[in-house]
Amino acid sequence: MSNLTYNQQLAVDSIGNVIVSAGAGSGKTRILTERVMKKINEGIKIDEFLILTFTKDAAQQMRDKIKEALRKANNITEMNKVDSAHIETFDAYALYIVKKYGYTIGLTSSINNVPEDVIAIKIKNEIKNILNDFYESDDSTLKDFVHTYCMNNDDYIVNFIYDFYLYANSQLNFDDFINNYKKNFLDDKKFKDDVDSLYKFYNDRVQRIKTLVNSLEDEQNIDKFNKYFNEIFLANNRKSLFDALNKKFSGRIPTLKKSKVSYNDFKSYNEIKDLRDEIKDFDFHEEEYFKFDVPNAQKFIPFVIDIEKKVKERVLNFEKVKGYFTFNDIARFAYNIVSNNEEIRNEIKKQIKLIFVDECQDNSDLQNDFLSLIQNDNLFCVGDIKQSIYLFRGANPSSFAKKYKDYKSNIGGQAIDLNDNFRSRKEIVCTINNIFKKLMTENFGGADYSRFHIINAGNKEYDTVGKIDGEHGIVTLTGNGDKDNKQSISELIIPDIKKRIANHQKIYDRETKTIREVTYKDFAILSPTGNNVCDKLEKELSAADIPCNAIYDEELTNDDSVMVILSIMKAIKILNSKINNENIIDLKHYYVSIVRSFLYRYDDDKIYHLIKDDSYKNDDVYLKLREFANKNRNLSIKDLFENIINEFNILENLKYFSNPLIYIYKINTFFEKIAVMDSLDYEVDDFIEYLDNLRENKISMDVKHSSFSDNAVTLTTIHKSKGLEYKIVYLVNLKDQRKNNDQYKVNNLYGASLKSFAGKQAIQVILSKNEYERKFYEEKLRLLYVALTRAEDTCIIVDNEDILSDEKKKVSKEKINGVGKFLMNKICDINFKETLYASMPLDLPTLDKNKVMQNLQKDWVSDFTFKELSGISFEKTKVKHTASKDLKPGTNLDYLEKGTHMHLLMQIVDFTKKDTSFINNEGERKLINKVLNNDLFKNVDKAKIYKEYQFIDLENNKNGVIDLLLVFQNFAYVIDYKLKNIDDDAYKKQLKVYYDFVKTYIKKDTKCFLLSLIDGDVKEVIIDEWS
Repeated sequence: MSNLTYNQQLAVDSIGNVIVSAGAGSGKTRILTERVMKKINEGIKIDEFLILTFTKDAAQQMRDKIKEALRKANNITEMNKVDSAHIETFDAYALYIVKKYGYTIGLTSSINNVPEDVIAIKIKNEIKNILNDFYESDDSTLKDFVHTYCMNNDDYIVNFIYDFYLYANSQLNFDDFINNYKKNFLDDKKFKDDVDSLYKFYNDRVQRIKTLVNSLEDEQNIDKFNKYFNEIFLANNRKSLFDALNKKFSGRIPTLKKSKVSYNDFKSYNEIKDLRDEIKDFDFHEEEYFKFDVPNAQKFIPFVIDIEKKVKERVLNFEKVKGYFTFNDIARFAYNIVSNNEEIRNEIKKQIKLIFVDECQDNSDLQNDFLSLIQNDNLFCVGDIKQSIYLFRGANPSSFAKKYKDYKSNIGGQAIDLNDNFRSRKEIVCTINNIFKKLMTENFGGADYSRFHIINAGNKEYDTVGKIDGEHGIVTLTGNGDKDNKQSISELIIPDIKKRIANHQKIYDRETKTIREVTYKDFAILSPTGNNVCDKLEKELSAADIPCNAIYDEELTNDDSVMVILSIMKAIKILNSKINNENIIDLKHYYVSIVRSFLYRYDDDKIYHLIKDDSYKNDDVYLKLREFANKNRNLSIKDLFENIINEFNILENLKYFSNPLIYIYKINTFFEKIAVMDSLDYEVDDFIEYLDNLRENKISMDVKHSSFSDNAVTLTTIHKSKGLEYKIVYLVNLKDQRKNNDQYKVNNLYGASLKSFAGKQAIQVILSKNEYERKFYEEKLRLLYVALTRAEDTCIIVDNEDILSDEKKKVSKEKINGVGKFLMNKICDINFKETLYASMPLDLPTLDKNKVMQNLQKDWVSDFTFKELSGISFEKTKVKHTASKDLKPGTNLDYLEKGTHMHLLMQIVDFTKKDTSFINNEGERKLINKVLNNDLFKNVDKAKIYKEYQFIDLENNKNGVIDLLLVFQNFAYVIDYKLKNIDDDAYKKQLKVYYDFVKTYIKKDTKCFLLSLIDGDVKEVIIDEWS
């Protein structure tokens, strides 16, 4: 165990319950391996470990690393036991528990996993069957239910029951959720509370608009907006606000006065528009809500709950008979077995000496609760809340955050931070810090980034043997800005890759510790979404003769090789039935699909004439289909599939594809699905209906699309890139992400909601949507962090719409919608601010330095996200200038640039460690060291440090940004940065605002200081409290 950092060694040696917050590139896999080896050397056997990973691939990689470490240690006995040890996913371990102890709940050991999509169709069919039973009994509640909510069919009710079931079934205890639903969500008080919550939701937005309007710098603008929002601004209670909002807004929202619009006003204007868009479609009538919506919910949802119980019973019986269960079912079985049987719990605790959990920030509530049952002061969790990106899989990062916070206070265990990034160059590290310390907080993103998560550039080789001149860090690759002839993403990336290859660009190889020329395998293209984006890019890269390893999920039934098999199956079904005027059209469709496919490759002209004169009936392919259908009646799905493969030479014809192995893999995956259906006694007709239901119900049958070449560009999604690293990364398609609108149909805070008769949307939908979208946007911020931290040398944000263009930013930002608006605006804001600072490592290719320096003399301002101090929240507001505030006319711009750069260094430097080794310029390093050696920073390790601390004091109508706030136990220091001049008495007025705020809200003795960023001098400014 050599060359470990202090904290890495601490993690390896720690005892008891431990949580390791391991930032990107911090060497967590090595720590896990080293800790395993240490414990084995202490006498613990490998089969006494429980090592849980997030994916099967990660489990295999962990096994390989442990085996290699044991081989090097010549511990062959333990090495030979690794493959049978519990190094696996949570799902695999849960299955092991259920197979071993399932007898306690009436299950046999011969259980298997069934895909969620198979059971999804079973659930929907059972809902329909149960409703049919009610129809036959002429049930009056169902009749009223249908009459109230349905028109031509009962699809709405079926879908409502289905969505409700899926949510209830995702809870830790289905029965508890269902049985307590009436008490938790159908009580009269709960409905009244929901109306109060709705009022708060809209009133908060109105008040925020009012604050933003009053912050505008031009009185004419303020008057225009006050007039536009007049009625809602005057509303002073719930009824008046709801009445005002129901009247809608008249006309378009005013525009800002175009001359001299500051960046702060532009930001405020955009936020005002966004908030207006949130409230403009308000449609709620409280009287109708209590007259219709509440009674309907109290009448019909208990009926739905009774159906849910029946569905659960039938589905569970089906699974038990067949011996197939979903992973969610198996996980709950495992939890119930361990929870309800103390003897089994103790047996597991006795067997498992140490529990290791990798990527634990993505654990679900059920997984965390299960681990709490079997841990015995031996839980070692490794994760990074900044990389929690699996909300759609049930991940609950707040559980990790709570454990981390408790352990940080030594409650229940200890927390260790690994913040040294050994992967990326310092240019990338510095920019990531500068972005996320302003965006990610404990309340938004789940991490107090500035306090606990600043990452350090830990790989010093980049400054020695790996030092390379040229462009590094986070940069942009922008389009031509031509709306009529917009460049595609590939038209930007392909020339850039070829240029770097042709120019023999140099990169540092961390494995060989040498500088070498870049190759295709050093590049990666990452997208937030896969399928259509990756498929298109893969084809375009191939056409440009750039080798590509594409790894993403795609819809299996849309694949060419699978679609032709489905067409043959469907044609056979029709040919073995009575052909009529309706199904003959379908038969022709399937025939055309087959002859046009890679199997026969008929051209369109030939197909046209065959169909036009019905001569297709004499075509060899059609005749072969008829003969095959006749010979293969009444076969199982599995046997029919195998016969189709052989009779139609499917595998042999795959040679016409560029990479036939990919399609063989897809066909094999499809066969595995069919084998499961076959074991569940699905017949061919059932299987075809199942596939149709998948499409109808928008349930995907995904398959991993992957190809491999030794030297090829990687093309994958950000999710699949997690844990990996690449020399040069292109980030594409950041603006085109979509929310899943089904996620807020049911919510654990507001329950389920039927269609409303009191407005366009039910209260519960509005409130649930708000709750979900907050979590969703937090996750997208973390997704951005994951993406940026994949790069070793350079991360290139590809912007084919020129959204990041400095000159067009004001216009184009208004065109970005949804998640794209969130992500791209964050990048836009950060880039824009950093261009003001001029010398940040973020090197924008389109940056015009002269324009940047000119902008510094204009009326631009910076903005930072809110922070919290002593429980007080402070939101965004207008703040001061950061560099030009103490300039005299004619100040040299180089002088100004030095000042802004020193300001940046003060933001980045760690005051407690006082490590300035990352500063290359010797003069700047000496100057920062001079500042840090001042008595002000003598005991800084005992202070809470707040850099760029923004506040708004609504009571006194004051606001500002304190450059540096040091809060000690009994006193506080307010430190304001100046370029050089620290003798001007005019600064006292500004410091008085800061002084009053700190004294009032932090309630500590306060001293104020001016710090010169040019010469390092410090001056205390005495504030007269009565001035």
